Amino acid sequence: MDAARLFESAFAADPKLAADFKTGHRYDAACSAARAAAGDGVNAPADTSARSALREKAFGWLRAEQELRRKQAASAQAAERDLAVATLAHWQEDTDLSSVRDPGPLAKLPDAEREEWEKLWADVKATLADAQKPPPPAGK
Repeated sequence: MDAARLFESAFAADPKLAADFKTGHRYDAACSAARAAAGDGVNAPADTSARSALREKAFGWLRAEQELRRKQAASAQAAERDLAVATLAHWQEDTDLSSVRDPGPLAKLPDAEREEWEKLWADVKATLADAQKPPPPAGK
């Protein structure tokens, strides 16, 4: 939980830290928040509402990252598309996010929250599929 708080404070002090997806700070923050929300870590909250708040932070950070990756996946540059593929494929396997991605843990979340996460993961899958398609022809 301390890591998620540290990231949140750093992003508030310098929003560019979150916006620079090449550094991965926002993704790391989301992973930290998701792990704390799952009860992992010394200072992980036991309170249900505090865990929900951490998942909400993780969701917001991941959603922002996913939007950037969606733009990257639409790039005409193969290297950018390949980076989107590698990044999003990693998201689908990263154990740090299993509590907000895998069916078992998701089933334990409140319906509205579960539906948001399921939509995010569907969007990640769709973005990954788009990134794997051939780039659009030049000039179009």
